[in-house]
Amino acid sequence: MKFLKKSQLNFRNVKDDSIAVQISNEITLDSPNAVRVPKGTASQRPGGVDSINSTSLGQLRYNTTSNELEVYQGAGGRAAWRSLRYKESTQIVQQDLGVGDDEEYIFGPLNPAPPTSDLVDDKSTWSGSNLLVFVENVMQLHSTNYVILQNPCRVTSTVISFTASPRKIISSNTTTVNWVTRGYRIGQTITVSGSASNNGSYTITNVTASDITVSQVLVNESGGAAITVIGLSSASSGQSFAAAAYPTGYYIQFEGPVPIGTVDPKHVTVLHGFDR
Repeated sequence: MKFLKKSQLNFRNVKDDSIAVQISNEITLDSPNAVRVPKGTASQRPGGVDSINSTSLGQLRYNTTSNELEVYQGAGGRAAWRSLRYKESTQIVQQDLGVGDDEEYIFGPLNPAPPTSDLVDDKSTWSGSNLLVFVENVMQLHSTNYVILQNPCRVTSTVISFTASPRKIISSNTTTVNWVTRGYRIGQTITVSGSASNNGSYTITNVTASDITVSQVLVNESGGAAITVIGLSSASSGQSFAAAAYPTGYYIQFEGPVPIGTVDPKHVTVLHGFDR
C-alpha cells in the first residue's frame, strides 16, 4: 500500500507540517508565516570575493547591499545576479534638451546616461528605442527621425591626413573614423590638434564618410600622428554648451536641423529611464 509521508525537517519537533516533500518531488509550504531566504552583502554572493561557494542558475538570496531580492539567472553567456522587480520604473525622467535653431542636429547629453547591460533585466542592448522623444509636441521615431550618438563630433586617430588641394581632412579607414556617423555636418566649426602643420579652427563645406572639406587653407600632411578633430555645437542651439565642444555622453541626432518655432521655440524633450 502506497502512502505519503511528510519529511520532518525540524528536528526539535516530533511533527512539522510546515514543509513537505510530496511523492512527485513537489515541495509544499503550509505555514502561514514567511520563508527566510539566505541574505548577505553583494560581495558575499556565491562567486563573490567573500564567498567560498560558486554561482549556479536558480540561486535565490536577499542582497543587503542593494536591499533587494535577487536571483542568478540567464542563458547564452548572460547569466548574472539580477534583482527581482515588483514595481514600476522609478527613474523615468523628462529632460529638456534645448530648442531648435535651424542649424543644430544633435541634442543632449542624456542625463541619466543609458544603463549598462547589467542594469537591463533581459541583458538586451540599449538603443534609442528605449526613449520617447518629442520635438515640440510631435513624437519622433528611432531610426526614422533620430539615432543615438556617443561622444559626437569628437575623434582622435592616426588614420587622419590632410590635403592642400582640394582642402580636405581625410580618414583612410572609415571603420575607424567615419565623419558622417560621428555627427560632423556642413557649416560646422571644427578644431584640429595634434597636427604638425594644421592645428587650428576650420569651417566645414562638405562631409562624406571619408572626407571633410573645409574653407580654410590646409597643408599637405600624411597620416600617422594622433590627430584630434572636435566639432562644435551651433552658436544659437539653446544648449548650455552653445558654440563649444559637445560634452562626453549619449546624444540624440536628428536627420536634419530642428527648426525655429514660428511663434514659440521648438523644444526637444525626451522621456527616458523606462528600463530602470
